[in-house]
Formats: sequence, structure tokens, C-alpha cells
Amino acid sequence: MLIVAVLFTVYIVSPTVLGQQVIRQNVLAGEDALLRCSLTDGGSVNWFGPRGMMLFWREMRLIPDVRFELQRPYSDSWNLVIRNTKEADAGSYICNATHPTKTELTVSKKAQILPSLSSGDKRIEEGGNVSLTCKARGYPEPQITWYKVEDNQEETFVGSGQQLSITEIRREDAGVYKCTAFNGIGTKDTREIEIFVEYSPAILS
Repeated sequence: MLIVAVLFTVYIVSPTVLGQQVIRQNVLAGEDALLRCSLTDGGSVNWFGPRGMMLFWREMRLIPDVRFELQRPYSDSWNLVIRNTKEADAGSYICNATHPTKTELTVSKKAQILPSLSSGDKRIEEGGNVSLTCKARGYPEPQITWYKVEDNQEETFVGSGQQLSITEIRREDAGVYKCTAFNGIGTKDTREIEIFVEYSPAILS
């Protein structure tokens, strides 16, 4: 006899109970998240995820994503495990037990500069204007800082934010500019952009 198991997704309005316990939990993207829930009356529980999606009905997983597991180290434990967390996993999770537990899960991710959305090396005529862009992603939102790298490798702070604008550029402004992105997670990400300033030759007296 052939038995076919079908996994399906159930959307239902998750329970809202006054006075339910709220737990705030943070995990780094790529790591596993453990959301604890226990039951004292010997019954069973249901797990709801973001947008009211039912993840588990008792011990049956109702979503196709195998990263979501139900872990029961003890008879009264109904813990939800999310393997290899992604940014999209962030949100509210509710364990519908005797005393419902709500876990607000945030997923932090190291700042990462996006080369395809950031400036490359630029050539500009002296007296012109130039704007450099440095875009990054991560959670919390990364802070962008700009430095000019001098010949002796010292770095001089020149601005902050995704864009650095230089108006009426001079030949002295030519050189390497470095943007750094940091959000408190891991190490800073950096990108170097070189500006070449073109100017007419002049006869030195």
C-alpha cells in the first residue's frame, strides 16, 4: 500500500491573549534559533509564525520548510527550532499553550556593502562636482562612514551617509576614498574608490 504524505500551509488568525508572556530574542543570521515553550497540564500545543501562519499542529509540521523543527527534550517541552535562520524569519511566534507565549524574534546580520549599488573609480575634470555612493545592507541598519586615505595610509574623516559629494573638486582632492559599513555585528565592511582629477597642464614660472 502506497502512503503519500502531503505538507500544506495553514493560515489562521493566531490567538491573542491578554497578559500573555512576551519574550524578545535575537539571533545572528545563519545560526539556529530556539524558541522555548512548556505545558504543565499534559496536553499539546500549536505553534503560530509571522502573519498568523500555523507552523505546527501538535507534533505535525504544516509547512514545507524543513528548517522548522519541533524539539521535545522533556514531556512538557514544545520548543520550536529554526535552523540556519534568515532575515525573513524575523517576526512574532506564538506558542498556543495553557499560558500562551509570544516570542518576538529578530535576526541580526553583519553589515555588507553592495558593490553593484556602490560607486566605482571616477574621473572628473577639475572644478566639477562628483558624488560617491556606498550602499550596504544588514540588521540593524549599517552606519556608513567615509575617509580619505592619505599617501602615508592615514585616514581622514570626510563624511557619513550613503553618499559623499564633492563640489568644485580640486586636484588636491584626488586620491583614494574609503567607505566603511558597520552595525555593531562582527567586523566592518569596507570599499575603496579612487578619484582621478584631470586638469590642464600649466607652465611653472
